[in-house]
Amino acid sequence: MHALHHFEKRDAEAARGGSLSPSGRYWLRRDRGEGRRPARVIDMESGRQVGGLVASRQAIYAQPSMKQAIHHILALHTPEARAKYAIKPEQWRALKAPTLVLWTDHDPTATVQVGQELADAIPGSQFVVMKDCGHWPQFEDAATFNRIHIEFLQNG
Repeated sequence: MHALHHFEKRDAEAARGGSLSPSGRYWLRRDRGEGRRPARVIDMESGRQVGGLVASRQAIYAQPSMKQAIHHILALHTPEARAKYAIKPEQWRALKAPTLVLWTDHDPTATVQVGQELADAIPGSQFVVMKDCGHWPQFEDAATFNRIHIEFLQNG
């Protein structure tokens, strides 16, 4: 008995902003607006919030449907696939649109140097490093993340 079978609950959550997990049991709620709470996960059966970001991810990844989903999600995370589908340096250099390269200083997947090299490859790009954030700056410091993006969009 989850959101796929309770359209009124699902529609109410959709109006608040967010997305449904692969099984339809959990809803990732992203409240809109400055000063709102960070994203959280709602268990559609009980209507209760799953505690914390890590617990939320664990709840989603523990679902039986995630075994199949993760296979598709990670299909391109092999060295061969990354080499085949990665954007080439000449493609980065060909970008003409205003580009914001937002990086963090505690991302476990890539150093600030990698972000700087990417920004250097894109003509006229703006490089910004968010301090004390890891791989999810939009959740770790939503106010700063939003401010940086809004300023970029307003001022280029």
